Amino acid sequence: MKKHASTLTPPQNDWNPIMTEAALMRSLNRRRRPAAFTLIELLVVIAILAILAALLLPALSKAKQQGQKAKCLSNLHQIGLGLKMYLNENRDTFPPFWASQATTLPPNQPDYPHGIVLGGGDASPATLRYGPLPPARERLLATYVPARETFRCSADRGFEAFGIPWRPTVFEATGCSYRFNRPLPLDYDGVAEDPGWNLALKTENWAPDS
Repeated sequence: MKKHASTLTPPQNDWNPIMTEAALMRSLNRRRRPAAFTLIELLVVIAILAILAALLLPALSKAKQQGQKAKCLSNLHQIGLGLKMYLNENRDTFPPFWASQATTLPPNQPDYPHGIVLGGGDASPATLRYGPLPPARERLLATYVPARETFRCSADRGFEAFGIPWRPTVFEATGCSYRFNRPLPLDYDGVAEDPGWNLALKTENWAPDS
């Protein structure tokens, strides 16, 4: 029997190419989007980094101090060798602290404090306003220790003494981080043989036998 055309039901098909394309793009976008940290995860990472830094900083600080110590010891070794050569050429006599300690100076010659700048570089103009310092070429160990950086201490942070600011470092202010050990503090009275001048202008074998 023949069915009427009006009673025919068209085939049901829900496939929609436009909707499927949009859903596919959303899915791809979700896959491509990088995963983000949550706040808790971020705080945990920061806490771990803080703990690691706290553990590493003391070790790094100690390593830096050891490096500064090694550099300083090397500098003092070189200065000691230069001082020994100076003694050999100056009747086994240590340098004077002040120029006037060794000789009578003419009126127009400055009384250089050689003891605080045995070598190194030139003093800064700001430092020279407080008093004369010998130029680098006239320092008593200049010919024996010509490398000026030998007189720079890596731990030199500068300081102020007698109203004179030796900043930012003593080396940059005066050209020399090290000084001849004179005068000694007052608590050396009765202990040191000559706390006023100490080694300045003494012979190498001046210390009495104990």
